Amino acid sequence: MYAYDPLSNIPPNLTHLVLGGEAHIWSEQTDPVNLDRQVWPRTCAAAEVLWSGAKDEQGRNRSQVTASPRLAEMRERLVARGVAAEPVQMPFCTMNGTQCAL
Repeated sequence: MYAYDPLSNIPPNLTHLVLGGEAHIWSEQTDPVNLDRQVWPRTCAAAEVLWSGAKDEQGRNRSQVTASPRLAEMRERLVARGVAAEPVQMPFCTMNGTQCAL
């Protein structure tokens, strides 16, 4: 999700016309057992890119490494609400902040 720039092929004078985005999952590889665990972590990452943009303040692509703690925290919120979302990073990394280099 972080490697994708939703505005990459849109001329700068037309980017203001983009009203939203969407995230996809291949239904032939999805069933009730793996739906929640795959869809929600991916859509959280897509939402961050769609909301904040694919580039950071310095114009660099957003980093999965810096996003992982935020996405792991969101995953914990989902799990607390009964959504069986899969881990974004190892539980040790979630508990120990920036000690993990992905």
